[in-house]
Amino acid sequence: MSSDRLFPFCPLSRRPGRPPTLSEGERRQRILEAAGEVFVARGYAAARMDDVAKGCGMSKKTVYQAFETKERLFTELVAAALGAMPALDLGEEAGREDGEAFLRKALQDLTEILLHPRQIALARLVIAETQAAPELALGLHEKGMGGAKAILSEAVMILKRRGLLAPQADADLGSFLLGAVIGDAAILSLIGRAPPPTPAAIAERIDRLFAMLRPTLFAPSPDHSA
Repeated sequence: MSSDRLFPFCPLSRRPGRPPTLSEGERRQRILEAAGEVFVARGYAAARMDDVAKGCGMSKKTVYQAFETKERLFTELVAAALGAMPALDLGEEAGREDGEAFLRKALQDLTEILLHPRQIALARLVIAETQAAPELALGLHEKGMGGAKAILSEAVMILKRRGLLAPQADADLGSFLLGAVIGDAAILSLIGRAPPPTPAAIAERIDRLFAMLRPTLFAPSPDHSA
């Protein structure tokens, strides 16, 4: 059954009676789920570990055993909300068409992660607390946009080493492509003027971007060179 909660990290159902025995990983997931709801509802400064403990049905001692400080809990929440960044896998025999698909998929996966409603909610929260706790903004950027740019830079360099990109392409190309795909969607979502784009809307934006850049972005396929 689907959930309307922003942070459904832990799929365990809570049954009446004696609480189930949880592994350490399951316990941390349940705490993170409760923490996400508390942080978004109350703001970082006003959120209390007591509220998190109540939300996950555990003692405050148990919460502190898993996460030593509120800052550590929030940092882990950001990492969990981002999820696993996509792995890069380009086959040894890849041609130009495979290279384009490789780069498109990286852009699609990363943009969906960065513009997910969870990320928008966390970004709003961090912006509100930037002056009081600038380290939160730094952590969100490093794990979010910074991590995505690093992955795309790696993707670009993999393609260039294979001779699948035009000679003028460099590592900054990944940042330029990501910025073009995200466009103003992040700002509009942050200020509540528009919902985050759907995967289909992201794919359409990538289609338009590659239609414009394809002639100069990718090296000619060896099979089609005279």
